[in-house]
Parts: sequence; C-alpha cells; structure tokens
Amino acid sequence: CDTAGLPSLEGFISQLVVSSKVQVPTLMSSLVYLGRLKSKLQPMAKGLRCTTHRIFLAALILAAKYLNDSSPKNKHWAAYSHLNCDGLGFGFSRTEVNLMEKQLLFLLDWELRITEEDLYRELDLFLAPIRDDIRIKHARRMQRKEHLRRQREAEAWAATQYLSPPSSRASSASRQASPPRDGV
Repeated sequence: CDTAGLPSLEGFISQLVVSSKVQVPTLMSSLVYLGRLKSKLQPMAKGLRCTTHRIFLAALILAAKYLNDSSPKNKHWAAYSHLNCDGLGFGFSRTEVNLMEKQLLFLLDWELRITEEDLYRELDLFLAPIRDDIRIKHARRMQRKEHLRRQREAEAWAATQYLSPPSSRASSASRQASPPRDGV
C-alpha cells in the first residue's frame, strides 16, 4: 500500500457504506467476521498501514455475499474502495480485492454462518447503552405506575372517610320528615 494517500479507517468505511449502500445487517455480520478473525490472529500481529482497510473491506464483501442473493461484484467493490485523500488516490484493484476475499475465507476456515449468539457477543458493546436506557425507562414507568396506584388508594380511602355512618344517616332522615298532622 502507498501510505501517502491512506485515508482514515473511519473515512474509508464511510465511503464504502455510502457508495455500496450496504445494509445494517451486512455491517453487523461484518463485525462478527472481524471478531472471529481477531480471535485467530496473534495479539502482536502487524501488517501494512492499509491492513485494517483491507480486512474491513474483505469482511464487508463476505458478509454482503453471504447474506444477499444479489451482491456487488468484486470489480464494484474495488471501485467503491477508491478515494481521493489529500489529493492522492487510494484504492484497491480487483485483483487485490479477489485476494483479500480468498485470504479472509481461508483465515475464517470458510465458516461464514452467523448465529444469534454471535451477534449478541459482537454487538454487546453497542447494545449495552440501549439496554441501560430501556432498563431506566422501565424503572421510571414502574415508579409512575406505583405512584398512581398509591394515589388512587389514598383517594379511595379518603372518600370513605367523609361519608357519615349509616346509623347517623337514618336518624337525620327521620328528623327531616314532616310531623304527622292531627285530623287532617
């Protein structure tokens, strides 16, 4: 790789996502493949400066091909990889893209199947804030429900306190009745 025109990994990924119109499930699957690859590589493995770009592109290609009936061809992926960075061109040729794909398939032992557990494991870091937010909202909702329940109980209890007892209601009713008239 010519490192003079090397874009940031974030810029490269953004360019790929925009130009290929990749879907979220494909990106999620790419993360699973990247996690698998990481577990197979030596912790101190080094490569060229563009190695991370190559690995991400290969993972994205494999995920797109595995998940979709119709996926861009490698010549299209090669075109998507081309960017102008600081006036210098960067990108991979179709031959390089073909090689990246084969190398990643080999490193993954051709195991591209993705389980629900794979997704949970790789996406846990992204899902944790969402789970925490849901947990907080649920706790607030339960507090509001409990508050309303207590408020209704208090109102119901207060309503029973202001009614006069049945015996006093009967005696006051008899007092209000008109007295009997003599002879009429």
